[in-house]
Amino acid sequence: MSLNNIEIIFQPYLSWSIMITFSIVSLLAILSLGYQIGKGVIWRGCAIGSILLVLANPLLISNASKLKKNLVVVAVDRTGSQQLQGRKKNLEDILSKLVKRLNTKQNLKVEIVDIRDTSDLNQEVLYNNGTLLFGQLTQFLSTLEKEDVAGIILLTDGQIHDGEKSRHVADSKFPIHTILTGKRDEKDRSIELRQAPSYGILGNSATITILVRDKSRTSETHTPVTVTVNEQAPTKFLATTNKFFEITIPIEHSGKNIVRLSIQKQQNELSHKNNNVTHQIYGIREQLNVLMISGAPHSGQKTWRKFLKSDPSVNLIHFTILRPPNKIDDTPREELSLITFPIQQIFEKELKSFDLIILDQYKKRGIIPPDYLENISDYVNDGGALFEAAGPSFASSKRTSFTPLRKILPAVPTGQIIEQGFRPQLTAIGLRHPVTSALSKVKIGLNNGSYEPNATWGRWFRQIETRLVKGDVLLTGPSQKPLLILARIGQGRIAQLLSDQIWLWDRGYQGGGPHGELLRKVAHWLMKEPELEENTLRIRFINNQLQVQSRSTKDVYAPISLIHPNGSVKIETPKQISPGEAVAYFKNSGPGLYKATDGNSKDMMALGSTDSREYLNLLTTPEILNPIISKTGGKIFWPLEDGFPDIRLVKQGRTTFGKKWLGLQSNNRYSTSELQWTPLLDPILWLTFIIGCSILAWRKEAR
Repeated sequence: MSLNNIEIIFQPYLSWSIMITFSIVSLLAILSLGYQIGKGVIWRGCAIGSILLVLANPLLISNASKLKKNLVVVAVDRTGSQQLQGRKKNLEDILSKLVKRLNTKQNLKVEIVDIRDTSDLNQEVLYNNGTLLFGQLTQFLSTLEKEDVAGIILLTDGQIHDGEKSRHVADSKFPIHTILTGKRDEKDRSIELRQAPSYGILGNSATITILVRDKSRTSETHTPVTVTVNEQAPTKFLATTNKFFEITIPIEHSGKNIVRLSIQKQQNELSHKNNNVTHQIYGIREQLNVLMISGAPHSGQKTWRKFLKSDPSVNLIHFTILRPPNKIDDTPREELSLITFPIQQIFEKELKSFDLIILDQYKKRGIIPPDYLENISDYVNDGGALFEAAGPSFASSKRTSFTPLRKILPAVPTGQIIEQGFRPQLTAIGLRHPVTSALSKVKIGLNNGSYEPNATWGRWFRQIETRLVKGDVLLTGPSQKPLLILARIGQGRIAQLLSDQIWLWDRGYQGGGPHGELLRKVAHWLMKEPELEENTLRIRFINNQLQVQSRSTKDVYAPISLIHPNGSVKIETPKQISPGEAVAYFKNSGPGLYKATDGNSKDMMALGSTDSREYLNLLTTPEILNPIISKTGGKIFWPLEDGFPDIRLVKQGRTTFGKKWLGLQSNNRYSTSELQWTPLLDPILWLTFIIGCSILAWRKEAR
């Protein structure tokens, strides 16, 4: 500790204006007395001057200060690339040795800041931003006094991804040194997605551009790349190393298509983590080709057409049979405004081009030959979708159950038609099935309120009585008879609506009902929309955690096992949140491929970007940091090969590095620890002096 900056200040007991006025009056009085009497003036002046000096209250101020310690900031790169086997130990050994040497230096304080992985949550997708060292370092330096910083030492592999932010640090007056945690002869290969679409048209292909990096290869070589889509049989390609390579991926599934690309692991690589990459392509339908065949004109046709035409992506081909071949009509053909039903073209050549076929009250009238109806049956078994909306003809001798379609129909008629008022009711399965579970939540505007379905849905007045053969009954009519049935047939699907009265809901009769929502969801279930699948698992990324949704039409939920990208397995029992739906939550462990299973169902999800910047290039390098370090007067060291550098404190303006040493500048700054206030005038002494001067002045004047 030392004393400096000694100064004298005045803190008068009276204001300066009063003090000045008093001084002027006193001076005039002394001059007047000196002129009149001429004796004792000096002593009176001394007395009055002493009084003024005491009132001015002079104080002696001295600052007690001490030499401040020089700060050295050690930025430790603890991002993913530094956690590799071997490199993590090197980092800890170098940090321990560095701190030990810094602590031997006098008047030096060590501040350590850990640089961590950073991620962005963009539209509920996780992205790793890489090593953002300078951004985090700048934020830490803002909490310090930069004038006290003697230098910065970076412990890193040199792979920095925010070099543009270095100017906030590099413009400072202290040196920045780097101690690399790797070696010059490291080897590593990686596969990188250079361009990959997030969406693809169902039935088409998507093109992915990749880059296989291998810095150890200077000549052109070829690397086998294994491609797996949705865990199907893998396909292999030969990609040219260090050059862009395009791979075509078929989009065969609606919803998530998980694409995994990998290269063979080799010995002596830094890590095998960047030898594979996972990408998710969401398959969507560009256009829905729908074929609708109406057996005859009826009141519900407008409802069907309005539903289908409301979606601009639907390409509808609708035929209504108006004049069967056996009808006797003398009207000349050229005068009829009818077209011939192109049966052969549709049922032989173009049948498989349709995503959905709707038989709207179709009946056997000799229009479509049995062989072509057999083609519809094969179409469904091979993965097609059929929606039959039955009318009264389904209970007659002309019903479709008397055709080759019988073997795929989920219900066959008894020949009876129920004609009475009823409200469709959800079955136990219907309350849990994704197609109909939300219907009870649909507001239909009755009295401006929301009601339970049985109390608010408008009534229907006709239903075809049937016997259930297969499938799930979601809606029932009178006496719990099947009204809406969904069934899986081979690789395809079929739905049966056993009433022609849904148009009453569309017209708003007795408040109407959720006809649009019902028809839309049935149609999309038939076309295998993933969101409407029952008895399945589905992984979502919500609020920075993984939600696994379990759907069950039986309200039985098995424990869910989630396999993380690093191979670890977590098990949680889902909690029911609504009929047919339960969820379990898991912590995310970073980007990668997650797999969920409950023993019966499974799902996968590619979270974030697995080829993040952090792992694309793992080789230790001085190239990125060298321009920044040299600008500040620092140096880059390779302690694992060249030995650990010595540490020296140097004066400002001197060289701050040598071949085997790094320098930290000594700032020689002081801090004030306390202020000492000492009165210059002792009250008793000055009071005695004033009295003495007054007595001497009186004696002089008395003579």
